[in-house]
Order: sequence, then C-alpha cells, then structure tokens
Amino acid sequence: MSTVMQGVWIAAFAGHRDVSNPKEFRTAVERELRWLIEQVTRQTGALQFYSSIAEGADIEAVELAHRLQLPVHLILPLPTADFRADFVGPSEWARAEKQIHAAQRGTHGGTLRVAESDFVRPNCYFDASAQMLRSCDVLIAFWDGQPSRGLGGTQQTVQMARALKKPLIWIHSATGQVARENFPAEWPAPDPLFAELDYSASRKGRSLGGALGKDTQALHGELDEVANAHAPRFRRAASSAMILHTAAAVVASVAVCFAGELSHLAAPALALAELLMVLAALWLIWNLHSKHTREHWLKARFGAELVRSLRATQPLLDPLRPLIQQHAPEWNRFAVTVGLAARREFGPEHSLEGFKRRYLSDRLREQEGYFARQATHAAKVYSFCKKTAVWCSLAAPVFVGTALLNKLAHLGWEATVPGNLAVRLLPLVLPLAAATASGLQGVLDSVRRNHRYPEMAHRLATTAVELEALQTPASVAQAVEAVEEVLLDELTEWHLVAKTAEAH
Repeated sequence: MSTVMQGVWIAAFAGHRDVSNPKEFRTAVERELRWLIEQVTRQTGALQFYSSIAEGADIEAVELAHRLQLPVHLILPLPTADFRADFVGPSEWARAEKQIHAAQRGTHGGTLRVAESDFVRPNCYFDASAQMLRSCDVLIAFWDGQPSRGLGGTQQTVQMARALKKPLIWIHSATGQVARENFPAEWPAPDPLFAELDYSASRKGRSLGGALGKDTQALHGELDEVANAHAPRFRRAASSAMILHTAAAVVASVAVCFAGELSHLAAPALALAELLMVLAALWLIWNLHSKHTREHWLKARFGAELVRSLRATQPLLDPLRPLIQQHAPEWNRFAVTVGLAARREFGPEHSLEGFKRRYLSDRLREQEGYFARQATHAAKVYSFCKKTAVWCSLAAPVFVGTALLNKLAHLGWEATVPGNLAVRLLPLVLPLAAATASGLQGVLDSVRRNHRYPEMAHRLATTAVELEALQTPASVAQAVEAVEEVLLDELTEWHLVAKTAEAH
C-alpha cells in the first residue's frame, strides 16, 4: 500500500458520431490513453476517463477505456429516457445502455450524471461538453477539423478547450494524424499540495496514502491527528512569544524606573531576565518558522475539514465538480480524488431519508454544536482581551498626563515608590498592555469568531429544520449544497485570516 497520496487526473473525450474505420480509431485512442496513463503514473497518480455516450466514437472510446480498466465517468445531455431517442438502431442503444448501467452501479469506480441544462436540444449537448471540460485535465478529440454542424459539436468542444488552455490530443478523424497541443514541458506537473500534505503527515509518523487506501474516514483521521499535533504547539508558541516580549518590556521598564533603588545584584538580574525572555521568544518564533509549524497545521486542518465535507455529501453531490473549486482551486485535485473515493465507499444506491438522517446527525448537528461551543469560548476570550485593551487604553493617557505634569511642575513624585509607579512605570506599561491585548485578539482570531460563530450556529440550526421537511432529491441536494457553501466560506475565511496573521 502506497505511503503517498495518489491524485486523480481526468481525461475527457469528444468525437464524431461517424467512425469510418473503428479499428484504426481504437488503435489511435488506445495509444494516446496508454501514453497518458504512463505520464500520470510517473507522478504517482491515476488516470480516469470522462465522456458522454453518444452513438459512434463515444461508445467506442468508453468501451476501450473499460478494457484498459480505467474508471469511466459518464455525462448524459438528457435524462436516459429522452437520450435514447438520439440512437438510430437498437444495437447501438444496447451498447450505450450497458455502459450507462455500469456507471450507475459504480463499476471500477465509475459514476453517472445528467448535465445541468434546460434539456432542450441542441443546447443540452453544448452544456454537457462545457461541464465535462470544467472537470477534466486533458481532452482527447476525434475531429475532422471542420466546423460543427450544430450547437454542441466536437469543433466547439475543441474551441473551448483551446480557449481554456487545456492540454489537447487531437486525433484527425479523416487522416488519423495525432497532434498534442497545450502540453507543458512537464505534464502532468506534480501537485505541490499532495507533496506538502504527505511530508507534513510523515513528520508525525502518519501515512496519508495508506489511510486513503483503506477509506476516506481513515484519511480524515490521519489529517485530523496531524492538525491536532501541530495546533497546540503553534498556538502556545505564538501566544507565549507575544507574552514573553511584553514581559521583557515590563522588566526593562522596571529596571529604568527604579534604577536608583535597585541593589548592585538586582539590576543585573533584571537585565539577565529580560535577555532570557527575549531569547526565549526569539527561539519560539524561529522554531515555528524553521519547522513551518503553522503551514503544516493550516493545510492539515483544511484538508481534514474538506474530507469531512466530501464524505458527508456523498453520494448526492457530483465528486467531479467539488464546491471547493470556486473557493480554493489549488485544492481541486485533492477534492476530486477524495470525492471519488468517498463515492466508491457509499455506492450509487441510497435512500434519501437515510442520507438526510446521516447528514443531519453527522454534519449539520455536529457543526452546529461545534460553532455554538466555539462561540461561547470566543466570547470569553474576546471579552477579556477587549476589556483589557479598553481599560489600559483609557488609563494610559491619565498616567502619561500625570508624568508630564510631574515633569513640567517639578513635583518630584518619582521620589516615592507609589509616585514612581504612577509617573514612570505605568505610562510605559499601560500602552504596552493595551497593544498586547489587541495583538492576542488577532493571534487567537477572537474578534471574527465572536461575531461569526453565533451566526453560523443559527444558520445551521435553521437549515436543519428546513432539510427535515424536504422530500425530493433535487431539493435536498440544493439545501446540502447551500450548507456546504456556507461552511466552505467559513473554512476559506478562517484559512485566509490565519495566513494573514502569519504574514504579520
């Protein structure tokens, strides 16, 4: 079992209905598919196939992909009963129907979907091609180089692929010549996210590839363990470094303010204490940055939450169109890989009521409880830091003004210990304490959490009530997608705040 995660690359296919020489066609397509498999395998990945199943080239290509034992994902431009009318003879429909049933059963990890469309010909053919292109890494086109005879033809699919700079393999349907376009010098390029996640896990003695080889629940557990291993260390170190710097500044202030009263031993002791605090804070910060603790924590936590989302929404949402694609595109291959693995685990058949019960208990209620608990904690931290910052900020001008008055009027208050505190120490310490309290709010993300988390808990509770009343797959899917969009918004917002805090 591999110790590294194997990403999925998607090869899509588009071609004419007429295949004049099926043997030459199969030879050319097989040669290109084997080449793609070789290139993807070189990057420790796996190739999968995506196509419609129209009469002609599509059927031939899909059957060939099955013979090569590639998972085949099908997209229909119309519901099956309407799509059948596109076939002239019963034998071709029988071939297509066999592949549709195989994808519906999840044979070899395949999937089936109907394109999001108005289901009006020829618009639906174009919509299916556009949706397929959004999900693929490379397009194989069987095309004569001529303009399409109607909307949704192969030429328009090729045109869209070229506009998107998708790698394209063009098999000329008349001459048999093959041209490869838009392939970079190294294709496919290694996905840096997979390497970073694998490295982060290996440092904690975990194996993401081995976990994914078992199931996606095991993968979530591994990522969660990695995140939990890094989180306390990072939070403690970041907060401790800030507090140590503040404490060192307070010690320096005491040494300056009470220089005359300190013994010949106390003054060096305070200086030594200040030096040790500054060095300790410097070591904590250096250790965090040199070992990339925050980066490992961020990616592991983000990945764990994404796996949780992908598991919860299967088999209702399309794994080839993960919602994260619009929020954080760099996570798209990870999401496709995990989503397809989760689909295989749950299978294509499911009870809608069973899905609702599972989603309500394992996702909505769990997340609602999490945000409610975190909102209470965030409110306490926010309140403490805010009150400290406010009261120190309000008191600081009073003591700074007192110090100014003492100096201008030559009152000599610094001659006594209470006076020295009032006119020397507190004017230095109070602004510092206010700044530290405000800084801790940023490190602990308490301001955003205090306002965001109660709202999240309320929205999830409201959606749970709505979801219980929904009765059709389409309405449930729409509600689930809306929930996941909200949760992904929060996840990406948290990620951005954490990265911004790191930059500062």
